[in-house]
Amino acid sequence: MKRQQLLVLSAMTIVAIVAAGLFTHSRAPQTKIEKETLFPELAGKINDVARIEITSEDRTVILQKQDNLWVLQSADNYPAQFDKIKDTVISLSELKILATKTDKPKLYPELGVEGLSIGDSGVKNSTSQLLILKDKSGTMLASLIIGKTRKSSAGKSRPNLYVRKPDAKNALLVEGYLQIKSHNTDWYERHVIHIPATRIQDVNIVKSNGDHLKINKPSEGETEFKLVEGKTASPSVLLNRLATFFEDMRVDGVHATDSFEFPDGATLTTFTTFNGLVIIVKSFLIEENGEEKAFAHFLFSTVTSNTESTKRTDSGGEKMTSSNSGTLSVEEESRLWNEYLSNWVYEIPGFKFETLDIHVGQSPK
Repeated sequence: MKRQQLLVLSAMTIVAIVAAGLFTHSRAPQTKIEKETLFPELAGKINDVARIEITSEDRTVILQKQDNLWVLQSADNYPAQFDKIKDTVISLSELKILATKTDKPKLYPELGVEGLSIGDSGVKNSTSQLLILKDKSGTMLASLIIGKTRKSSAGKSRPNLYVRKPDAKNALLVEGYLQIKSHNTDWYERHVIHIPATRIQDVNIVKSNGDHLKINKPSEGETEFKLVEGKTASPSVLLNRLATFFEDMRVDGVHATDSFEFPDGATLTTFTTFNGLVIIVKSFLIEENGEEKAFAHFLFSTVTSNTESTKRTDSGGEKMTSSNSGTLSVEEESRLWNEYLSNWVYEIPGFKFETLDIHVGQSPK
């Protein structure tokens, strides 16, 4: 009897141990499933990327590598910001597939992966973007239709995104950050110049009809301009505001001067700083698609061979320096500003154009 009881107890113990083992296994952390990379070969070819095309419904941005420098081919080869390009390529190479989604074209618009109206699905008013990466020989390295983002669930730090490869039927949900901009202005430094108002000594305005106006500050530290030549009906507050024209100048567009047709009727405004830097601004309005846009061209020179040194900011937002002390002669400053800006015509904000739009001549009757 005792032997039988012992066997039963032993059997019960074994069952309990097995059951406990199964329960423990079911509660144990699962091995993390490695997510498949969307473009597994791209990480090894990042340095081979030489061209990026971003196409949306109404425009295409083209970034091209030329002589180891990145430019915006879609904006007359204006210098592009390398950090943004690098971030885009690396982010694309790091996208991970989370799930396979619909293969039904009628459901693509819900995810934003319908493609472009000229492309595969033929859907008009598409919200998709087509991103293409090529090497210098033109070989395709990656192409992707970028759709809508999906808010990640609580606790997740990386966003999710709906995408589709152009030659694939299934949409995909991927993990990763990929914020693609489809405007030229998103890919270059828009803050092109900053010259403090305190540096401006005199301003000379010449209108297209020959009327001119010259104002001057008697000495550094002065905030009020004095009328030197010409007549104006503009109040002193507007004249004094002229000195602020170069402060934090951000542009809205850019064109190369050698392919730009300057209109008649431009105003020439010449600014001179206390240390002899001369800036000639040609400003004008052009109507585009029923809208007036303001433009300006900048040309730099010097009054004298002034050797006074000064700290300034260049078109990339960094200090222009010719030595470890971070100082420049006015001649060097003029040369650098011309190097950065004089080959370009910039679309400027309306309020900046209005700063230059001073009435010159007799008071209107």
